Amino acid sequence: MREGRWRHAGNTLLCTGRRVLASMDNPTALEAALAVIVLSFKKHAAKGKDPKGLNQEELMNLLNTELPHLMQIPPEEKEKVFAMLDKDGNKSLDFAEFFGLVGALAHMCNCLFQEK
Repeated sequence: MREGRWRHAGNTLLCTGRRVLASMDNPTALEAALAVIVLSFKKHAAKGKDPKGLNQEELMNLLNTELPHLMQIPPEEKEKVFAMLDKDGNKSLDFAEFFGLVGALAHMCNCLFQEK
């Protein structure tokens, strides 16, 4: 499967790849949330050698800047957390591995809301 290319233009997120062009001029809240997740991953992955994945430093930077209230990982736990997320052990989180974390966080938030 060939990965698409994402770019952001104003309120529009365009995905081109596998002959797909999706434009979201008036996204729903969920569509906008998905776009933010994808663009956050792409922004932080683009800073390193592999634009398709996050190394440990890039992941921790993303978590510290994008999720500072939900993901406060003590320095001594960083390697353990990264290894747990890096399912294939290649020292890089692809989007699917990263999204596993996002899904777990969403589930955690849902559980917290149900308790109230």
